[in-house]
Amino acid sequence: MFNRLAAWLVPSAGPDDEHAKKRYDILAQLKKAVMEVCNWYEEKNKLEFQGKRPLEEEDIGMHDLLWSIQSCLQHGLREGATTSPTSTWLLLHFIKSTLTSSDPSASIPMIGQVIDEAAKESSTDAGRIRCWIRQALNQSLVDATLALALLPSNEQFLCATYEDTALLRCQEATTIMLQLLSYVKELTFKLHVTDREFSRRRTSLPNLSSMSGPSALTATPATSTESRVDVLIEKVEALVDDVAAQADEFMSMRARALSDRKKGIKPWQHVFNVELSFLVKNPYHTRHAFIHPYLAVPNFLVECLDYLKVHAGTPRLFRTTVSQVYVSPVKDYIEANGKFPAHVDAHVASAVVLEFLRHIPEPLITSDRYDAFIASSRMANEADGVRNLTCLVADLPVEYKVTMEVVFGALAEILAHADENGLNVVALSIALAPAIVRKRETRENKSQMQAQEVRMAAIGAHVVELLLLHHTVVFQPVRDQIVKAKEEFQAKQAFLEMFPAMLKQPVRTDDADMMSIWTTLAAHQRQLEQEALQLDQPSMGSTTDGCKSHVDACNDWLVEDAALWQRFGFREGTALANFNVGGQLLLQCVAFFLRTDPTGCQLLAERVNEYNMGEAFAALVLVLLNVLKLAPTPDQPSLDFTLLSMEPFWEIFADPSFFHKLFALSVRVFDYNWTMSPRPEFGRILEETEAQMTWLVQRSPSSVEDLVDDWMLYRQQAATKATAEQTAKETITMETKLLGKSAILSDAFVAELDQVLPITCQLCQWKLLFSNDVHGSSLLSLLTLCKGQVLCGGWPC
Repeated sequence: MFNRLAAWLVPSAGPDDEHAKKRYDILAQLKKAVMEVCNWYEEKNKLEFQGKRPLEEEDIGMHDLLWSIQSCLQHGLREGATTSPTSTWLLLHFIKSTLTSSDPSASIPMIGQVIDEAAKESSTDAGRIRCWIRQALNQSLVDATLALALLPSNEQFLCATYEDTALLRCQEATTIMLQLLSYVKELTFKLHVTDREFSRRRTSLPNLSSMSGPSALTATPATSTESRVDVLIEKVEALVDDVAAQADEFMSMRARALSDRKKGIKPWQHVFNVELSFLVKNPYHTRHAFIHPYLAVPNFLVECLDYLKVHAGTPRLFRTTVSQVYVSPVKDYIEANGKFPAHVDAHVASAVVLEFLRHIPEPLITSDRYDAFIASSRMANEADGVRNLTCLVADLPVEYKVTMEVVFGALAEILAHADENGLNVVALSIALAPAIVRKRETRENKSQMQAQEVRMAAIGAHVVELLLLHHTVVFQPVRDQIVKAKEEFQAKQAFLEMFPAMLKQPVRTDDADMMSIWTTLAAHQRQLEQEALQLDQPSMGSTTDGCKSHVDACNDWLVEDAALWQRFGFREGTALANFNVGGQLLLQCVAFFLRTDPTGCQLLAERVNEYNMGEAFAALVLVLLNVLKLAPTPDQPSLDFTLLSMEPFWEIFADPSFFHKLFALSVRVFDYNWTMSPRPEFGRILEETEAQMTWLVQRSPSSVEDLVDDWMLYRQQAATKATAEQTAKETITMETKLLGKSAILSDAFVAELDQVLPITCQLCQWKLLFSNDVHGSSLLSLLTLCKGQVLCGGWPC
């Protein structure tokens, strides 16, 4: 019932009708107060086993309820009727004097009796009104009294007492007011009947409202003290409310945590009440979370909207109230499984969409742009408003405007089936407005937003209506960006799927990369021949002639000539046979390495007798495919780009030459490991290289150049560590060669002596003799003795 209040009021509420806005604010406040009082009444009596405990004025929601009833009676009083806004007593006096005597119903005498008792409790009209509200709640006669006053026969009196825009003159508003007050009738009240101001969780309140005019200037010190006490109490109450709100928030979060634990739902699986900016970056719920921001839309939302488009002909779609009994299991399934269930009622699916949009902490239009969206919808020229909405949507964060485009695009397709589902733009706008056109709800503005829920729904419906009617124009820039992102992603998919296929593509002699490799190797061989001739020939002239003859021989080499390839470690019988395993991919990688690395040919020449270059390079290509998870497996014959995008090295795929650069780096890593190993074995060195490349790519690099920098830093740190370990080892070695400790000889001095003459037992004896300060320069004496010795088989003679 409470949730449908907005739907009752919106159709007749014009966005520019200030009087209607005021009526709706009062009714919204009354609705909120009734809900709080009813909820508190249930909570208060949960642990009471000896009957219901009545509500008192200090209970939660009572102040708002009393104030809301008084506001309904006072709204729209005519100025001519009385100079005081408390003349609402005229209405009650009219009921007592006119209606109770003419109607013999059973409740009528009781109504008149309550009015008489209120008149005796105070000497002012304002006090009598407050007394009557308290007494009428105790007797459950508020709705009955007001219903009696709103009879058609009393229209003339109401016209004379209230303005035409008053709440009691609006038939729709009075109907809702009486309906809400009927819920209060079922509760039990025990209010102390007095004419004091309505209290807010306290038993007494100084009446300061009567201080006006000259009497306010002559306030006594006691009155001033009471005023300060009142301010202090208000601050304490505000603090209590804040603590209570925090406690409620904590308890709700704790209750959800316990419920999720029971259902097996982890915190990172949450979908509802989660920031959209976080949700679109969660790969569990968003398939393209790391692929492209313009493609990142929650999976379940896309699946749910697709499901609604298939069932667009369902009658009363988005207009049927669905119980949480049916919605909650679907929400739990989405969070637990990361997808929308297969078989769901279309009305439940529409309720899930509204539930998701309503509980996004930051609404789709964002709080910062809320006023701008409202102002655009109110422009006199609709074309200007649509143009402003287009600019506002384009200015939204990427995840918000993309989600809006997906949602409104699907809703436009559903509206196309209006003949079947009976849905129109106005009804759909009313249903979507509270979920989309709103501000961010915080602890400070929560009560204010609930109080203005009705008016905001009426205003926001026009914004949603314009977005639905002109979605093709408003979202066209966003749609273009989405199409561009899809094309880029498809091109990237084709690019990455190309590498495994290139392994099996045969190599031909006339390939450009083949010619590039041969040219580079031949040029380096000519350089080696020239250097050899310069060392062998003493005269420049003969060197020049010899070099020319060798260069002529090099020019006669062909690409198929295996001799040139074998000089650089490619040991197969033909040039093409060296690329049988790696295919075109290996050919391109080798060509890139030799073309970009100035010392590449020198490395190949130095390792010509140590391992087969063709086999080593082909193995490195396969290692890279496995490290980058680009190689198909029996369990996964095709690439899963959702899983691949979750890898920390996804960003390096943006570089068109990333694989060739990584191959060049892997060659250097392999050669470094081969050089540093005392007994290099091809299989073990290859495993070490794979482990190091895996470690490098797992460091979340943004480019291949970052990997190169990390590798160089690793080598530098490893060299520093090795030097330190070697120095420590040498120090320990020196100490083990000596007997005892010297007061004047350091380890550095001992090392210098060891270089002049290997330390032996004779030297150790000298060291013990000349290690005292009394002998003066012991180091000089030892050096003199050492240099004067003649080694005989490693021992001093």
